[in-house]
Amino acid sequence: MPVTSAHRSAPRAPTQTPPVSDPGRCASVIEALPGGVVVLNGLGIVEACNPAARALFGEDPTGSLWRDAVRRHFRPRADDGPDLSLADGRRVQIATGAIRGAPGQVLLLQDVTALRAVQARLAQLERLSAMGEMAAQLAHQIRTPLASAILYAGTLGERPAPGADRSRQAGRLLQVLRHLEALVRDMLLFAHRGAFEVEELTLDDLLGAVRDQLSARLEARGVGLVIAQEAGAAVLRGSRQALAAALVNLVDNACEAGADRVELGCSRWAPGRIALEVADNGPGVPDQARGRLFEPFFTTRSGGTGLGLAVVRAVAEAHRGNVELLSGVERGARFRLDLPLLDGRPTARPDTAPRPGDGR
Repeated sequence: MPVTSAHRSAPRAPTQTPPVSDPGRCASVIEALPGGVVVLNGLGIVEACNPAARALFGEDPTGSLWRDAVRRHFRPRADDGPDLSLADGRRVQIATGAIRGAPGQVLLLQDVTALRAVQARLAQLERLSAMGEMAAQLAHQIRTPLASAILYAGTLGERPAPGADRSRQAGRLLQVLRHLEALVRDMLLFAHRGAFEVEELTLDDLLGAVRDQLSARLEARGVGLVIAQEAGAAVLRGSRQALAAALVNLVDNACEAGADRVELGCSRWAPGRIALEVADNGPGVPDQARGRLFEPFFTTRSGGTGLGLAVVRAVAEAHRGNVELLSGVERGARFRLDLPLLDGRPTARPDTAPRPGDGR
């Protein structure tokens, strides 16, 4: 019986032979890469590097220990972030990968100096644009209290007044002037952002500065402040003035909301990180306002400036930190200011990356 077409065997496709890798071609590609490539053996010795890597270092480190090359050519800086600084100031980004089937490691080095300069310039332009908008809003914020100050000052100077009236008017004038001073102070802090003078300071020093600034005004308001320092001998790197102002703004925000008791807690809550939490027994934050709390000039109070929490966020970000309103608080509000510690390791140095087989 003849075989029908339905039962005929389909023709076999020709066998595909996988391409044979050409080591010479791979080496040529690595040599031509615009980014630096450094190959380490299992002992951490530089086994090979391409021209881009040699250009970054200004020498050929082949045959030397990688950690020795790092000491010669890298100079870590406080603002390195995810990048690493070379001795000449250039910024380098490093990625690492293990060599499959063999001990060793491949490092990819990319010069990001120009990219970071462009990003910094764009960020500056964005801040200038935002500053232009805020200047108009600040002028609006200043106009009303300034008119009140002029009115009180004019009343004091026009005619003699009884002692009690004169004292009351002087008190109102002083209150308005302090409000204007707070507006200008917060605006300057917000505008400076990362342009702070930094120093090494202990947590106790920072809390002492906060206590000194708050003691008189809290006593006058009848507000109790409890400070719980549970972080030990923690050391920060940053601006004492800016960090203290951020914490003072959080406490002031609680007082303005109607709290009569504020707690400032400090603890190490993650490796190399510290949490500064300000909690109060006030009415809390309305749900509809939570998404806009940190926007400049947004406020839920008629007499509020809308800059206090925006300043806190700006200061936190300038110190590589973060601030957030913690959810799940039944009454009152709890803000967490999260900051890196000086004794932490937020960024790995180039000579501390684990090597294959070293047990780390």
